[in-house]
Amino acid sequence: MARMLPSRIAPEVTSSAERRVYEWFENDPATDDWIAFHSLGLSRHEKLLYGEVDFVVLAPCYGVFCLEVKDGGIARWMDSGNLPIGMARRTEKPEGPLTKRETACSRL
Repeated sequence: MARMLPSRIAPEVTSSAERRVYEWFENDPATDDWIAFHSLGLSRHEKLLYGEVDFVVLAPCYGVFCLEVKDGGIARWMDSGNLPIGMARRTEKPEGPLTKRETACSRL
């Protein structure tokens, strides 16, 4: 079971996917010697005043992983290059999860 930082997931986290991933790290015996940071703030971001990565995981013998956790439908529109998150809402975000993860990892 991973050491979780913070030790409890914040009540304001609304993503059920983030909650499931948090609980998996917290409860799976295979993650026993891992350290997982949830919602790690990044003070240096190239475009925003504040950046955040969903999970940074330190796993001995495997490496360091940055995870962007998504829930629901995800698609990429070829014409605009924007990424709609949550197909029912059709909310477009200019930065997709892979770009967001790469930016976050480079700022660690």
